[in-house]
Parts: sequence; structure tokens; C-alpha cells
Amino acid sequence: MGICKCRKRTDLYCYLHSKAVCSDCVVDCDENLAHIGSYVEWLQDPNPPPPLCALSKTPLDATVETIRLTDFKIYSLQAVDGYVASLGAEKAQQAILPSGMPIVPPPTVHSRLAQRIRLSLSERFAWAVQAPLPPEPEKPATTPSMAAVESSQVRRQQSADAVTAINVPADAVAPDDEATKYARRPLPAPRCSGGVNRQRVVLLLAIIGTLMVVILLALQLDLQESEVVHTGSGRGQV
Repeated sequence: MGICKCRKRTDLYCYLHSKAVCSDCVVDCDENLAHIGSYVEWLQDPNPPPPLCALSKTPLDATVETIRLTDFKIYSLQAVDGYVASLGAEKAQQAILPSGMPIVPPPTVHSRLAQRIRLSLSERFAWAVQAPLPPEPEKPATTPSMAAVESSQVRRQQSADAVTAINVPADAVAPDDEATKYARRPLPAPRCSGGVNRQRVVLLLAIIGTLMVVILLALQLDLQESEVVHTGSGRGQV
């Protein structure tokens, strides 16, 4: 895996320039019949094989008219034209190589290499001229009022689906009969706050404790006064 000069990741490698190329930039490696293979193959053997036509296996040189197809192999134009002629006029425009690859890329392929193949072959051979693609059917114009109505219908349908999706228990639905419709409903149980009651109890206990301390102090003072009076009366009698 390498990175092309256009910053795309690619497995293709140009033996002549010793660099990674993508399926678009491979058109820049056509000089001197540059061999294009995988990076792994180049690591195993960096020496390119002799230039041969991938269809006829005949040697190629600068005097032979060639073309690189979408399998990144180089073909002799003479060999390609002879092969298409052997298929007959009916199959010429959809000619497929023995490897299963179409000679002329379909119009849906927009790579630089595919565009170059279609242009080069159509300039030389009548069988390479492809029929234009049929135009896409036009969508009916939608007026604002129609769009608003369709949007409203969609929202209503979504709301209905959402209501239907809610599972309401049977006992949660109020009955419709007159006997239970006006029946007296039980009052809700009073709510009690545990925190407030707990604070009141603590405050009450504190008050009771304070009163008991006051009572004990008062009793102690009374006892002391009684002892003092009793002691004084005893001395007087002596």
C-alpha cells in the first residue's frame, strides 16, 4: 500500500518511475510503455517484464500504436481492433476481453484513464462510439401549497403512529358508563413529610429534657433550704 502524488492510497506501482500511482494518475506513466503492477510484486522483483501486448503477446516498442486499458495493461491497437472484428458487429460496442473486462469503459466510470480510453478509441474506431446515456426522468414540479399539504399529512400520520404505539393498560382507561362516571372518588392519602415530623419530635424531647432539669434543680434547692432551716432550729434548742 502506497500513497500517490495526489495523496490517494493505492496498491499500484509504476516500475519505470519507481513510485506509487492511483487509477487516475496512471495516465501519466504511459511513456516508454511503463509497466504497472502491484507494490508487492515490485518488492519481489523490481525488474519489469519486457513490453508485450496483453492480447496478442507480441513485442511492443515505440513504433507500435498502443493503449492502456482499465486493467492497467498495454494493448496494441491493431490487436484490439482485430479482436473486436472477430466478435461481429452486434457485439462490437459491448466487446469484452477474454479476461471479462470491457474494452470500452461504460459511461458510468469517470476516472481519467476511462475517459482517455473512450476518447482515444472513439477517435479511431466506429465500434467504440457509445450511445449517449438516456436523460433522467424529470420529477414533477411541486408547488408550495402541495408541499405544505404533503408535509402536514406526513406529520399527522407520524402522530397517529406514535399514539398507536403507546400501550395503555386496560385498567388505566376511565369507564364510559354513567354509574361510574359520576361516582365519588376516594380522596388521595395525605402526604406526610418524615423529615418535618422527626424535627418536631427532637424539639419536643429537648423541651421535656429542659423542663426535667429545671424541676430537678428546683427540688435540690428546696432540699438545701430544708436542711438549713432544720440545722438552725436544732442549734436554737441547744
